[in-house]
Parts: sequence; structure tokens; C-alpha cells
Amino acid sequence: MNPDYQECMEFVQSLPALFERQGDILHDGRNTVKRFDCQGRPLIVKRFKLPLWFQRIAYTFFRSTKARKAYEKAMRFLALGIDTPRPVAYIETTSSGLFDRGYFISEQDSRPSCDCFDDLGQEMDEQMVERLAEYILSLHRLGVLHGDLNLSNILYENRGEGVWHFALIDINRAVFVEGMPSYQQTVDDMWRITHTRALARRILLAYARLRGWGEEAFVEDVFARIRYQERQKRWRRKVLKRR
Repeated sequence: MNPDYQECMEFVQSLPALFERQGDILHDGRNTVKRFDCQGRPLIVKRFKLPLWFQRIAYTFFRSTKARKAYEKAMRFLALGIDTPRPVAYIETTSSGLFDRGYFISEQDSRPSCDCFDDLGQEMDEQMVERLAEYILSLHRLGVLHGDLNLSNILYENRGEGVWHFALIDINRAVFVEGMPSYQQTVDDMWRITHTRALARRILLAYARLRGWGEEAFVEDVFARIRYQERQKRWRRKVLKRR
């Protein structure tokens, strides 16, 4: 529990019992995301999917849960000066002595995500492309690799006069490295940036310029990684159909 949110302790403790019947659903897929109010504070609660039996054992004895990772990494991000919704708490429930469910609670952040430039057909101007590339580079300079760096996980705010501010969400997969990430680590971090190839190309070119890398070579390497992932996805679908 974040000590800054002690007034929400009772709500947090009762949340596993409340989650099914209260709250406004924002997303209902592999994980479920709901909005709640606590003492006038709008909070976002993410309930992670029910783990498989072997995952329950791993999370009980060997690995940190996704909920714990989300909370601890949010605290670390804020300590590094990286904007992310303020974490309130995480919850781990057990059943028969094994981990059962994980919940991550944070403050609501109403800023839009950058995927509006994909899904709504808006044009990302060159200035924002440059600021976004600079922002990603600033993360990498801190040794931060998001793990799922796509436009839907980057929130933005236009503060005027060419100043854009960004924040990150869905950070439980983030990893921290010593110094600047290598070329390959950067490719691995950026291949998910957007499914719109033209926009991805512009962002990748701007980033490569900042790193002093060959721009076209970097774009081609990232696109090659995308093609590889697409082939792997098609192969997995074929295997599942055969079964």
C-alpha cells in the first residue's frame, strides 16, 4: 500500500469482494480494467487474468506477480522522474495456499494515449514525432526498456509552444539495464511502436538520427523483427488449428 493513500485502505482491503459487482468497466479482455471512486479519488483497478496451475506455483514461490511488478515499477519510475499514474496499492489473493488473483490500483489519468494517431486517423505532425523520439531516447538513457512500447501505452499532453509531455502506462513488463540499451535491445523494445508502418517509419527515423545510427538500416531491422513476429504468429495459429 502506498503510504500516501492510507485513507483508501478499507476500500483496497475489500476490493477483491467488490470487483465483480461494482466499478465501471473500461476494458474486459485477457485482463479486466475498472474505474472506482475512493474518498472522491477516481481510481483504476486492473485485475490480471487467472493464472494457470503452474503459474500459480511459480508466482507463489519463485516469481513476483504482475500486480506486484506493476506497483513496484511504478514507484521506481516516479523515483526516476518518469511520469506514470501514481500507484495506490497491489493485492495478491490466495486459494489453497497458492497465488490466485492479482490486482493493481492506481490513480486515474485522463490524458489521451498516442494511439489516437493510429485509430482515429489523426496526423502526427513532425514536431510531435521528434518530441516522441526524444522521449523514448530519454527513457533509454535511464536504462529503461518498457517491454510493450506501443502508442496505446504512451499518454501525451500538449502544453503549447512546442512542448509535449508524455507518460507511460502498462509498465509491469519494463526492465532496467545498465547504461544505454544496445542496438538489438532497442530494436526489441521498439518493434511494437505502432501497426501503422508509415508512422512507425517516421518515429524510427527520428530516433535513429538522435542515436547517430544509420536511419534506413535501423528502420529495416525493426521492420524485419516485425515480419519475424508476424510469421511466428501465423505459425502458432496453424499449429493450434491442427490440434
